[in-house]
Amino acid sequence: MFPSRLHLVRSLSGFALLTLLATAARTQAPELTLSGSLFGDSFGECVAEVGDMNGDGYRDIAVGSPHADTVVGFPGTLNPDVGRVSVFSGVTGEYIRGWSGSHAGALFGAAVADAGRIDNDNVPDILIGIPKASNVLGQEGSVRIYSGATGALIRTHWGPQRFSRFGASIVGDADFDAEFRDDYAIGAPWFDVDDNVGGSNEEGAVFTFGGQDGDPITQHYGGPTLLPPNVPGIQNFEVDVRQLGTSLGEHLGHLAIGAPGSDLTDLDTASTTLDTGYVLVVQPGGGAPASHAPMNAGARAGAAVDMGWVVPGGDPEVAFGEPGTGVGGRVVVAQPATEFPFAWSPVSVVDGTADVPFGEVLALGLDADIDGLDDLVLGSPDSSLASPFGIPSAGAVRVHAAATGAYINGFNGGSPFDRLGTSVALARVGPSLLGRVIAGAPGFDAAANDVGAALVFPAIECAAGVSTYGTGLAGTFGTPLLSFAFAPSMGVQNSVALSNTSGAPTTAWLFLGVAPASLPIKGGTLLVSPFKIISAPMNSSALVLHPTLPLDLSLCGVSFYLQGLVIDPGAPLGVAFSKALQFQPGF
Repeated sequence: MFPSRLHLVRSLSGFALLTLLATAARTQAPELTLSGSLFGDSFGECVAEVGDMNGDGYRDIAVGSPHADTVVGFPGTLNPDVGRVSVFSGVTGEYIRGWSGSHAGALFGAAVADAGRIDNDNVPDILIGIPKASNVLGQEGSVRIYSGATGALIRTHWGPQRFSRFGASIVGDADFDAEFRDDYAIGAPWFDVDDNVGGSNEEGAVFTFGGQDGDPITQHYGGPTLLPPNVPGIQNFEVDVRQLGTSLGEHLGHLAIGAPGSDLTDLDTASTTLDTGYVLVVQPGGGAPASHAPMNAGARAGAAVDMGWVVPGGDPEVAFGEPGTGVGGRVVVAQPATEFPFAWSPVSVVDGTADVPFGEVLALGLDADIDGLDDLVLGSPDSSLASPFGIPSAGAVRVHAAATGAYINGFNGGSPFDRLGTSVALARVGPSLLGRVIAGAPGFDAAANDVGAALVFPAIECAAGVSTYGTGLAGTFGTPLLSFAFAPSMGVQNSVALSNTSGAPTTAWLFLGVAPASLPIKGGTLLVSPFKIISAPMNSSALVLHPTLPLDLSLCGVSFYLQGLVIDPGAPLGVAFSKALQFQPGF
């Protein structure tokens, strides 16, 4: 990502910054580690960015633990796999609130999503999927909506069929009917179209609902589907759509639906290609749907789907996983087309490897590399880092530019069977301009007991930093102090102050460079090899500058050096020196 070359960046309130771009890989630790508490809870099985639930002005993080157990009564009866969802501050990781299931085996929290503002109190709410919940039919599945403000239950939807896995996938905070309200979609991938019990043919179904009243908007069912244009002898194909609703993605009211168990049949030759998979994109407000079925057997297209803005102009693009393609699967970003089923224009393709397979877990959205376009985060929970010599099932997460497929950043699990990347989300959960990657690791070892975790990383490794070095030279009232008010951040106004040691208005110089130095001068030491020297008047107390560092990712990992000198008649040779600062622009 960082080509090795020199270039000139002009900004920093007139500072000209000569930048040497770094190419070496760097180790990156998570900014936040949200850890589970009990063995086998599968904390991190699903993660999601949700709305601001603690009122700090920043979005928060929801983590599902569908295999969490509860103990009821005394001396205690174990209820296994009841499940739990917890919400944490996206800034500090502090626990905000949570909800637990009520029935053993229901898998409360197998899916979780931001619901938008369902109850009109201006605090975003939350959707929780419970795909094995039982009501009248038995294991028909359900979805609950809870208030983000109070935690109270707002609404419950029950699945239409036994064993349908209603609630296995959900998306919210959407506008599917073009009525400018927060709607949501629920997948039931084991729904059977031709009988009353799910889990047999598994055609699957997806249902959309209006956020304000919970009324149905649309229904989409699997089953035999003729692909347009259906020209005999040329393009006469039928897809047996199965497991529709295994995955869901949404952007600007467009709904992407994955059906990885689908088969493709050429009706002219009567030949069937198994498990090609199928992806359906539904337009907002009832526009013409677009569908895609690859021709390669076992591709399982649609095992994961999402949507985002990748190509400027037009409708949003869709990203879908094909875990059965090639050696290590792949992820395709494409522009959906309605007129020709195999002509979806690929924007980019990211191939997995045997060590880091792709296609089962992905998220598309949130511009990670600041190019104005959404990007990809890919989960690889089965990654073993070249096992048997590596770490079995440690898992891995990779960030790629969706427009080009170029690698941006990556993180690896640290222990056997952490399964980092079981779930992923791209989020903006703090004040930084850069996005964050939330990655679930349900086998994470806290004190070696597999409690699970959700880890938060910067989407791009670009931490701001500042430190002092060298020795200054005192003036009338001591050594001048040079400091940043906060770590130097790109794209925002910073604050740099140099204290005055003379007690009277005077003049100061700032020396800016890209390398340190040790040059005796005027009784002190110049600690910077400068390419820019700035002279500025000072009042009797301090010189304060407010430079805006350029929003340029090529500055990540680059060090700059700054030192201040003050004209001071009380100094030994009339000049006082500050210590020098070494700083790295970041986020």
